[in-house]
Amino acid sequence: MKKLAVLLTQIVSILFFPSITFAEESPKPTPTIPPPDLPNSPATKFTSAANLPAAIINTFVYPFLIILVFLTVFYIIRAGIQFVRSSGDPKVVADARSRLIFALVGLTIIILSYAITQLIDKLILGGTTVFK
Repeated sequence: MKKLAVLLTQIVSILFFPSITFAEESPKPTPTIPPPDLPNSPATKFTSAANLPAAIINTFVYPFLIILVFLTVFYIIRAGIQFVRSSGDPKVVADARSRLIFALVGLTIIILSYAITQLIDKLILGGTTVFK
């Protein structure tokens, strides 16, 4: 009988007084730590959610496009060298021609992707310079 009374007391205290039973504290606001003032840090571009897409695009996409342009120019030069070294062999000339065509198509796609992002920025976004 004594065990039943203790059990009922515990159940009632858990149901009706959970903050006392589990020793909960009232939630305190977590202090916000201001970011350090780093005037020339590249991390200052990522400080707010409003400029996050622009910062990501400007930080990663356009350097990637520049690297792709350099790779495309390398493939064009490689195709030219292959043309010169073909010595009239039709198979090697056809291979060099296809390589040159693919490189030129790739360069066209890279230039058009940049132009389309500029067009979207000017016409739809109103020149917000999201796409620098």
